[in-house]
This record gives sequence, C-alpha cells and structure tokens, in this order.
Amino acid sequence: MLFKIQALATQGMADLIAWARPEGRLTANTTNWAFEACRVELDLDGAGTFDDVVRLYRTPDDLAAAQAHVHVTKSQVLYKFTSSMDISLRWGVFRAPFPFMRERCATYLEYTKEFTDRSGHRGFARFIRSHALGNVDDADYVRANIRSWGVVVVATADPNILHVSSTVDIDWHGNTPSCIATMMTSRHAQAIKSLPSVLRHSNKTTAQRCAVCTNKSNAFNRYSKLVLCSDCTKPVCSSCRTLASCDRGASSCWGCVKSRVVVRRLSSAGLRRVDQSHVSEKKLGWYMSAPRHSLAADMPLSASVSAAHTAATEGLHELIHWAAQTGQVAPKTARLTFEACRHELVLDGAGNFDDLVALYRNPTDAAAALYNVHVDKSQVVFSCPSDDANTKVSVRWGTFKAPLPFMRDRCATYLEATQTFNDASGRRGFARYIRSHATGVLHGSNVPVEIRSWGVVFVETADPNVLHVSSTVDIDWRGNAPAWVATMMTSRRAQAIKHLAQVLRLSKKLAAARCAICLTKPFFLARDTQLAPCRDCARPVCTNCRALGAGDGESTSCWACVSAKSKKAGRPPSKSLAMADDAPQTCRRKSSSEYMAHGWYTPQNHRRSKGTPVDLSYLPPASNAAPVPTFVK
Repeated sequence: MLFKIQALATQGMADLIAWARPEGRLTANTTNWAFEACRVELDLDGAGTFDDVVRLYRTPDDLAAAQAHVHVTKSQVLYKFTSSMDISLRWGVFRAPFPFMRERCATYLEYTKEFTDRSGHRGFARFIRSHALGNVDDADYVRANIRSWGVVVVATADPNILHVSSTVDIDWHGNTPSCIATMMTSRHAQAIKSLPSVLRHSNKTTAQRCAVCTNKSNAFNRYSKLVLCSDCTKPVCSSCRTLASCDRGASSCWGCVKSRVVVRRLSSAGLRRVDQSHVSEKKLGWYMSAPRHSLAADMPLSASVSAAHTAATEGLHELIHWAAQTGQVAPKTARLTFEACRHELVLDGAGNFDDLVALYRNPTDAAAALYNVHVDKSQVVFSCPSDDANTKVSVRWGTFKAPLPFMRDRCATYLEATQTFNDASGRRGFARYIRSHATGVLHGSNVPVEIRSWGVVFVETADPNVLHVSSTVDIDWRGNAPAWVATMMTSRRAQAIKHLAQVLRLSKKLAAARCAICLTKPFFLARDTQLAPCRDCARPVCTNCRALGAGDGESTSCWACVSAKSKKAGRPPSKSLAMADDAPQTCRRKSSSEYMAHGWYTPQNHRRSKGTPVDLSYLPPASNAAPVPTFVK
C-alpha cells in the first residue's frame, strides 16, 4: 500500500516538474515586463463552434474581440506575405487602462495556422511577436515589445468543448508601475475564458453594424440602413456599398467590388505588376477610419522579410508544441474542469523562496486557505516514510468550502507530496502535487470530489525577488452544481499563484496577531486570550494553549512543544514522568507521600486533613484474591 502511494506521488511529481520547466528562457527582468500563461477547458455552451472561434481570431478588426482583449485594440495591415501561410505585418495600439496614461503601440508579425494533432483533432494557432520597423510614426505612443503572444485552440470529441492555451510575454516599457503591467498582461492571457461571451457579443454586433466601417444603423438616417452584400452576405451601409444594379436591391460592398476588379484586370491583361495606386507611403501614419498602408500582394520578399517569416514560423511551431503538453484528455463530465496558469511572481519584499516553501508545507495556514492556496480544511490520515529528505508524502482528508449558500461542501481523501529540487541551471525549485486517493472513508454530509491533478511548481531566478510559478488544476467537482460554478472554483485555485505576495504578508500578520494553535484573536477584556511567546518555538500562544507558569517566573511553553518533549523524554525507572527533573511545568504534581503528609486538595483548592489509616495487619494474606482496600476515617 505504501509502495503504491509512493510510486503514484513520485510519478505525478515528475510529470508536474517536466510540465512546468518549458516556461522559456529566463531573461533579465525589467520593471514593466510581465509574463503569464493560461490553459482552460472551454465550454462554448451553444455560443458557437470551432470554426466560429477560428473566424473570430482571423478577424483582427472585430469590435467585440478587441474590447475583450482577444486582439490588439486597434490595428491595420502594413504588409501581406505571399505564401501559403497566413502571415501579415501589422501595426497596432494597446488602449491604456487608466486616464492620463499613454497608450502602447507595436509593429508585429501575426501568423495564423490550422493543423491536426496526433489524435486527429482539429487545431488552430495564432502567434504574435514584435518586428523591428524603423519608420513608424509613434510619437504619441510608447513602443511596447511583444516577445510572444500565442493562442492555441484544439477541438475535442465533444464539439461544444475546446482545449485552449494562451501565453503572453510583453514588455510594456515606459514608467508604468509593475502592478499595472501585470494587470495588462493578465487581461490578454485570461481573455480565452470569455470566448463564449465574446462570440455572442460579436454575432450580436455584426448584425447591427456595418461590416466595413462598423457604424451602427440609425433609424433617422436612411444612409445608415444596412443591406446584405450580394457576394459575401455581410451587412453594409449605403456609404460602403455600390449603387444598386438593374436587379432591384442587389448591391455589393466595396471590398467585393475591388476583388472583382483586380481579378478581371489580371485575367484580361495577364500581367503581374504592382498597382501604383496602392503603394505604401514612405512615412507611416495612423488613420483609424480608413487603412492607407495596404501593400501589393505580389511584392517580392526582401532579406528582412524572409527573416521575419522564419521567426514567425519557428515561434508558431514552439507554441503548438507547448500547448500539446496538456496531458491525457479524459472523458468530459458536467463538473470536470481544467485550468493551468504560469506567472512571473514579484514578491516585492513580502518574503523569499524559503518563505513560500514554508507556506506550502503548512496546510493549516489560515491566510493560504483564505486565498485558495490549500484545501480549505484538512487533517492528516497518515504519513508515508520517504528515503529522500527533500520529499514528504502524506495522505490527508479535507473539505472544500462551497462558494454559494445552500450548496453542499465538497470533500476528498487525497495524496499530497512536496519536493525541493534543483533545475538544470542550478536554481532551486519547489513542487507540490495533490491527487485523490481512494480509502473508502468519507464524510457522509459532503459531496466527494475527484482531484485528478493539482500541482504547483515555482523556480527561483537570478533576482531573489522574482519567481517563475506554474500551476495546474484538474478537478471533477461532481454533484448538481452548475458548470460555471465548477469553473469558478477551479479558476480560483489555479489563479491563486498571482496572490502569493499578499498571502505571505497576511500570513505573517495573522501569525503575530493570533494564537499559533487555536488562531484565537486576543481581546483586551479577556484574560485567557492574552498572547505570550513560547520559550521553545517563539510562537505567540494564548493561555488555553500553553502550559501553566511556575512560581519562579519561568516562561511557558505551548502544548505542541510540551507534547514533543514528552515523546522524546525517557521514563525514569523509579519515578513517573511527572517527577522527572526536566518535566514540563504542568506535569509537576505532588507525590503520594506528600498527599499522605499534607492532605488532599478539594476542587475549590481547600486543604482537607487526613486521619490515620485503619490497621488491617491481622487479616490473613491472600495472594490470589483481590487487594483489600484501605479505609480512611
């Protein structure tokens, strides 16, 4: 039994560390550089299909997607590559989240591709990275560096379920505080969770706005009335479509008209030349109403463009390989949720690597349980011995508090393993792995859940104040709770790594303000709740959780230290443990001779005198009989 538990813990820990290591090369950290990755099992819930998600990502000017941080806020095409792959050079602007803050801009490569994985499931990937382009007018903006921004969508056997992975690695530059840079990065990384609502909003706005100029139809303006294009069936206003032909009501948008003119010109002349009327300007400007920088599709590739093409291809292949490490795809249930997150944690003076290790190795920490770092309440069933001093394995039973009223709590018997390690670069790391372990003993009033995998890995960097943290949560919550509640409960535990700095501060604050054993807060009118430091562990404990003080003014010890001393101390041959010289303060009691000489103490602490016992020596001895009691007057 123990061998099987150790094997499961070792294998799970190895898989977890292997998954957490490909976070990329560790580069120098700047004030405004932020990195985050997220994996989620997305339930579309009837909002669309896989093809609708692909169409959404291939439409960078979608208003609903830009508002939800799925795309760059505003962008335009600078160059379209002539290849079988969908690669374009774009310039875009990131909207500032606060007033009086300058917006960010970037010139970037956008590469989209559809693929099929080894299991035969369809997939889609979009990769974005910055590309240096000198003559770009960004006088009113701060130039950002998009090191990597990728999204991978993989279909499953259920057409309503998609596996989505995203990674965002952006240096925002400027004088923005690090917390603002982290928030801007997190918004773009977590945008994959809102894809169902974005699809619904996009379909709604598409039917109400012009597909070309995105102007909304007005009942008092006849020119804004929307009419479907006869070629692409998109709704367009009067300003963005041609005049009706002989067929009453038949009209086409200017995009379809331009495409037909180009095809007709090429087919009639048979020439492949550059249309001089659409050559890019020498100096790039920013005009959101009408793009003016559309280059010809037949322009030959230069050396720099070829290098950009190679960089985009390699980046997309690495992105697909990273997203393929999602593990085995198990059958989907209504309450099974999966989410993973990678984050660059800035402790900001809240602690260091050792403080985080101590936090994760203390499952009873109140601050960590409040931020969903641990199981809400747990207790040890039994501990498993391990040959490795850096590895600790135990079987625990715990409960998950319900997030809503009138909802039953969840419970699980699980295997918890913690391990410290050193990576290939010599940096220290820590991993915690949790998975369910069937024991057949569960509380009947709770709903049993299945923890398929819950792992956390953090690795230190060259900066002791910065850690690379990865988390993955895969839990089947079961019961009759709605699917969005199960997703919320999983997301809270996966995203808990973002709040580790606040958890460390709160944990230290609670440790100094509450009893270390019963967590009771001291009250100035209650004498029993006053805290005093333990002379062994120096933790603050209340009166009920520490030994009684002696009259000689010695400091007291908490019950945990007293229990530890009692287990280590050996029993004297002629004395009880209470009469030992190094006995705890509360174990110093009077001997039987002292009781005979001085009398008993009543519960009211009054001395009761004792008389001479009755002489029963005249009775015959009885070796096999029960001992004769001695009566007292």
